[in-house]
Amino acid sequence: MFRETDHRQPPEPHPQREISVGQLESLFDADWYLSQYPDVAGAGVDPLQHYIEHGAAERRNPHPKFDTEWYLNRHPDAASSGETPLHHFIRHYGTDLGALTKDIVERIREFQSDDSRWPPAIKPEEEAGIVISGCGRLFRPLYANLRNIREQGCDLPIDVWHLPGEFTQRQIAFLSSFANFVNAGVTPFHGLSGCHEVHGFKAWMLSQSRFRKTLMLDVNSFPMQNLKAVFESDYRCLLWRDGPWGTYPDRIAELRRSLNLVVHPLEFESGQLFVNKGEEGVRRALRFAAALNTLGRRLYAYTYGDKETYSIAFDLLGESFSIAPEPAAHLVDAAVCAHGGLIQPWFDGSGLFYHPLGDRDQWWRFKDEWVALEREAAEAEKDCGD
Repeated sequence: MFRETDHRQPPEPHPQREISVGQLESLFDADWYLSQYPDVAGAGVDPLQHYIEHGAAERRNPHPKFDTEWYLNRHPDAASSGETPLHHFIRHYGTDLGALTKDIVERIREFQSDDSRWPPAIKPEEEAGIVISGCGRLFRPLYANLRNIREQGCDLPIDVWHLPGEFTQRQIAFLSSFANFVNAGVTPFHGLSGCHEVHGFKAWMLSQSRFRKTLMLDVNSFPMQNLKAVFESDYRCLLWRDGPWGTYPDRIAELRRSLNLVVHPLEFESGQLFVNKGEEGVRRALRFAAALNTLGRRLYAYTYGDKETYSIAFDLLGESFSIAPEPAAHLVDAAVCAHGGLIQPWFDGSGLFYHPLGDRDQWWRFKDEWVALEREAAEAEKDCGD
């Protein structure tokens, strides 16, 4: 069962009384701060001054690797110190952000060595099936994808996992002809990590799935063909690559080097992931990955959600995994790059999944046949709201 991690005392502070502007500037990413907080950019104020006078109290982050919420939880004395978390960090750790990397590496190693912090060991009861994490807010793409999966000829069971209260009973009743609904109950992921909460829950769901051969899909990762080839394959763990844009390559590489792991020349994405949980080593790696996701935004500063946590868990435990061929980027409107996504392939070169990116509500633009599916989904959503 998961355990709460204890707070730790930081090193003794450095003797200097004042933190210089230069020290703050060395750890403050002004361009990133403005890109993350458009209200600050729109106000035309100095970003560092805004952070010191307002942003820190509003728990805004000064750097992509510095998560204020996590730091204050980790160091309760910082909240009562009367200074910003960044001042507190410099006073105790200096201006080397490597201290943050060392800390997260230590936490990862602790999880690796103590499987009592992992989710429960679950032995699969059924042969094969699909798992999707969903919520009522995403009813429309969920409905469309469930219909699409069935229209592609896949008759395997589908489990839609959700946190308590995320679907109305009417929505569940409406969708129950396509899928089973699994209320996960109490998990470590309630409010864990803001916009990335769903990522941690996905990893937990995958580790607890009742299927030996499990295909995990995002709500909006749409199969383009029957999934028979996936389930008939012998892959123990199959990861698909992310697109060519390189979201976090430097941060992922830094974390992997710090963990003494090989640096893959690519990024992964978890819109779809296939595992054979018939092997004990695979089940352990998935439980470890789920445990890592309880670190939340602090880890996600390096991994961008759950997508890199699976390869890290498998590599740290010495478990092998396979990598699907390179995806193809698909732009519906190349002039503005507003709508599009990834076509994730199978090993014969055929398109297997379409995963929209950017404006994800425009998934239906990919295929003419999906326009009618979107209208049907909209009507279904309306019916469930009446």
